[in-house]
Amino acid sequence: MVPEFEEVVRGWFQRFSEDFDPEQIAETSRGDHQASNGEVLVENAVQGGARVMTRRKGAAFASAITAVADIGVDDPRIAGLFAYSKALGNGQLLVVEELISYFVDRAKSKDALVEQNLRHQGIGPDLKPRVDY
Repeated sequence: MVPEFEEVVRGWFQRFSEDFDPEQIAETSRGDHQASNGEVLVENAVQGGARVMTRRKGAAFASAITAVADIGVDDPRIAGLFAYSKALGNGQLLVVEELISYFVDRAKSKDALVEQNLRHQGIGPDLKPRVDY
C-alpha cells in the first residue's frame, strides 16, 4: 500500500470510528457473540481502550463509500469487512490496522471496486481530493 492510500484509509477510519474504554470493549466482545479469544480481548481491554469501528459505524462507512444508501449492520458487505476483526470485539469491533488489511486485500482482488470507493469519497486515481467528482 502506498503511503497516500494508507493515509486515506486512516482518515476514513478516524471519521467512522470512536474511542472505546476497556469496559465498552469487553461489553461489545461479550454481547451476543462469545469471544473465542477471550484472553486476548481482556489483555487488550486492560491496556486502556482503543479507537474502534463498530458495526454501526461500519455500515455508515460502507454507505459513504458506495452508491448504496442505508447499508445495514447485517449486510454481507459488513460481514465481509468485519471478518477482518481479530484484535478486539470478536467480529464486532475493527481497529485501523484491520481496515488497512481489508483494503490491501480488496486492492489486490477488486481494484476497480476500490477505485469506485475512492471516487465516491471525492478522491481521484492520483489519491488526491477532487472537487469535480
